[in-house]
Amino acid sequence: MIISKEYTVRSALIDDIPVLVDHHCLMCGEVEHFTHVDTNSEAYEKLKVSYRKKLEFELKHSICKSWIVEVNNKALASGTISILSMVPSPIDHTCLAAYVHSMYTVEDFRRNGFAVAILNEMKEYCLSEGITRILLNASNEGRPVYESIGFQPVASIMMLQL
Repeated sequence: MIISKEYTVRSALIDDIPVLVDHHCLMCGEVEHFTHVDTNSEAYEKLKVSYRKKLEFELKHSICKSWIVEVNNKALASGTISILSMVPSPIDHTCLAAYVHSMYTVEDFRRNGFAVAILNEMKEYCLSEGITRILLNASNEGRPVYESIGFQPVASIMMLQL
């Protein structure tokens, strides 16, 4: 979909997996609780392999969907949703939710609306699929972007890392 003469937002293809993996790893390198991990470490090599395998399987089977922002055929931003099986609630009787992850914009191109454009594509896709819950974990830098399009903090989420 053409957003303006300057950039386009399109659905990612299997051939785009290397770009999506690179963007995911770059995003992880900037997120506060991962900045202590060396991006040249074995942990990051395992991350690349694992995320590539996830995308290969989930994109092929429509369990996840990714979008890329391009300028002159160069990928400058991307984001992905994974479709989750959830428990229905009194305000959402469906059993599906979308989990936004791997949102990344190349540093020199931030604040151009690329993330909002991707998030709007995600919202349109979810509505077309009957998905009415979209979840994400926001970094401090990303929080204002998400709040600007209506995301709200939910304090009841907890996690146990095993």
